[in-house]
Amino acid sequence: MLNWKGTIQAVLTLILMVWATPVLSSPTHHIIDVRGNVQVKKSQWRSFNKAESGMTLSGRDKIKLGNNASVRIYLNVGP
Repeated sequence: MLNWKGTIQAVLTLILMVWATPVLSSPTHHIIDVRGNVQVKKSQWRSFNKAESGMTLSGRDKIKLGNNASVRIYLNVGP
């Protein structure tokens, strides 16, 4: 069962992923900081892999957070 902190982190991540989904273009986003078990699945990958600082993301990539994990992402949303 998720605790409140984990639930809030998961909800914020989903909100950011939806907000970061490009409408007319495909800007890239960058992972700034990873704490705990954070995994990324790029749209062209078959499975999730360990997230690392400096990775680039597109709006179609997915992020999975483990318990008490967090990730900071720079969102390039354009003008």
